[in-house]
Amino acid sequence: MSDGQAHSTGGVESALKPQQPATVTVLVVENEYALRSLVARYFRKRGYDVMEAADGAQGIRLLQTSLPSIALVDLLMPVMDGTEFVRRVRALNHRFPILLVSASPEAFEACETFACDGVVTKPFDIIKLAAKVEQVLKRA
Repeated sequence: MSDGQAHSTGGVESALKPQQPATVTVLVVENEYALRSLVARYFRKRGYDVMEAADGAQGIRLLQTSLPSIALVDLLMPVMDGTEFVRRVRALNHRFPILLVSASPEAFEACETFACDGVVTKPFDIIKLAAKVEQVLKRA
């Protein structure tokens, strides 16, 4: 962050202040290592910066240090699930772009409840996921 606030306070609130990132950063919050790795590798090869979290709690910790451009969040995860992750993020920054990536039909209800930017249903085509990310980023 250019003003250093996230580092000085260490709080999620500081890290979630709106800003214009120099590069596009994707936060991938997914407990399945193989899927998280695949998505991260795909976006890195296309020039994106990528942050990876194995669950919502780890994702929140990453948000305490940096604000990505968008988050791709699985709904069903151990420790802190996607719903709790989104609830906490929305309490601090209502406009932060979030896509739920899930096989669960509950993802659509959660997306509506927490004003997410869409749902990508598992299994998904990685090219369609990337297109959805681009679509959301253009609206942001």
